[in-house]
Amino acid sequence: MKEINIVYLSLGTNLGNKVLNLKKIIKAFEDDPQIEILKKSSVFETSPVGGIEQDNFYNMVIKICTTYSPNELLKVIHLIEKQLKRIRNIRWGPRTADIDMLTFNNQEISTSCLKIPHPEMLNRLFVLKPLLEITHSAFYSYEKLKQAEKKILQNDDQKIINKGALK
Repeated sequence: MKEINIVYLSLGTNLGNKVLNLKKIIKAFEDDPQIEILKKSSVFETSPVGGIEQDNFYNMVIKICTTYSPNELLKVIHLIEKQLKRIRNIRWGPRTADIDMLTFNNQEISTSCLKIPHPEMLNRLFVLKPLLEITHSAFYSYEKLKQAEKKILQNDDQKIINKGALK
């Protein structure tokens, strides 16, 4: 029997119908028999980071359990992004779908194509707010997440609005 893995994923979009794009991402995960969505955060409208002028993003975080390995899940993620016609030509540029693996069983993973925990997780309010919404104080780095959120909020350079649950 395969191991059950607990994973947090960040979902984002800023092209086309943002709500529909998030729904399509969620549906793709729900349709996969090796993935079960355990929790979904609210949707947050966020300002883009990285200095490229573009529309605001809609972001959320989901908690899943899966029997996929980290590399297998990464392939599934890239397939879903491709199905939503993500084009990877501008770093931090506009996209129909952006799915990042934030954590995987509290493991540390560092390969040429995958870094866990996600290296930018503590620098992005669009990750921290929804992640904190669906985690709790027993989460392995909860205090670190809260401290990072406080630091970003003090800088006031990342805007975020809670849009409520995905409907």
